[in-house]
Amino acid sequence: MKGNAIFCGLFAGAGFLIWGTLIGRTEDMEPGQASGFSAVEYYPASQQIRVRTSGADGTQVGNKYLVTQFKLEWFAPDGHLEWVATAPECLMDQVNEVASSPSHLILQTGDGKMRVDGDGFLWRQKESSLTISNHLVQVTESSLAKTGTAETTAPKKSKP
Repeated sequence: MKGNAIFCGLFAGAGFLIWGTLIGRTEDMEPGQASGFSAVEYYPASQQIRVRTSGADGTQVGNKYLVTQFKLEWFAPDGHLEWVATAPECLMDQVNEVASSPSHLILQTGDGKMRVDGDGFLWRQKESSLTISNHLVQVTESSLAKTGTAETTAPKKSKP
């Protein structure tokens, strides 16, 4: 991808992956739908969650699921929340362990002091990588305590 792109290689490394099944409330629902589900990946030889993927609703579309209220959460080995990514919807491909969408994504630190917004993303579960492709804006809280406003930084447009 060229132009405004950000690549976040978060928590690269091996882990125990539980991505294959959408876990959630499915009673009284049509076949191929899930509600209130999540999937987790654990740190090796630990019961500590490393990455949690969740959504409000999922509708099966071929081998994929169209997920609403998509959320990715990354945790440190001690259990505290490090990063959260949210999007209104995405397409989850369980076979290839990826999620993608042209929709708006917000990636922020667990303490909310830094945020990156952008349009379009690709989450690669196997590599623990997130690519945000367009219209990136970074918001930091460095001056928030003193001025009551946050600093906003938009990348310069690249020349074709």
